[in-house]
Amino acid sequence: MSSRNVLPKVKCRVLDGSAVLWVLHWPANGTVRDFVVNFKQYIQQKLTSSDVYLVFDRYQNFSTKSTTRCNITTEASRVHRLALDTPLPLQKVVLTVSENKSQLMEIICEELTKDTTFHLDYTMTHKLVITSSNNTPVEISYEGVVIHREDMSTSHEEAGCIIVQQAVTVATECQVGVSVIAYDTDVFILLLHHYFERQLTSHMIMESPIHGRTVIDIQATVKQQQSIVDGLLSMHALSGCDTCACYFGIGKVRY
Repeated sequence: MSSRNVLPKVKCRVLDGSAVLWVLHWPANGTVRDFVVNFKQYIQQKLTSSDVYLVFDRYQNFSTKSTTRCNITTEASRVHRLALDTPLPLQKVVLTVSENKSQLMEIICEELTKDTTFHLDYTMTHKLVITSSNNTPVEISYEGVVIHREDMSTSHEEAGCIIVQQAVTVATECQVGVSVIAYDTDVFILLLHHYFERQLTSHMIMESPIHGRTVIDIQATVKQQQSIVDGLLSMHALSGCDTCACYFGIGKVRY
């Protein structure tokens, strides 16, 4: 169920960092620093009105996910050595080559974690929680106080699963409105499943990282589709999702 009048209730946003990378302005003839500045501006805009939980994919060798990535054909294959002041390669070259993408994500996370001026300016009233390659997320709050969130530690490499875990945890423990900014069908199905299974009552929505797209009201969808929500997870797994193989020759089913 979609809606456009639910954003004022949101007190926490959980972001799919990899999805955000694709939609932000990619500076032509710029440096990596230029893009990092764009990313930080996006985060600071979200921090003005809510807590922000930023989640990136992890790249673990010899995992199910890494095997899937290797089987995906891309137009680019060159591995770059990225640093803040190196020229920024084309978007596809960075975001479709795992080695390049993981470097960019680490640079962004390091800049967000170590920029004390950013902390003082934008974490006065809202906190920023960053989940990157380290199993333990880092929380920055109250003018730059850095906390390692051992209670949220996870070794899962799939960002979609971590996003749902954090969104459900916030909704359960804090009882505040949560917005999940992602466009992955896996995330949508998992949100519906856990919202239903845990009998949550707090407000929850799912937004696309692309501005102007329809907002999905998770709470209203679960209420409206109670008769089928319980079976969506198994149906989606059988039809093919990021962590479960589909039948041979049958790709992902789009809802």
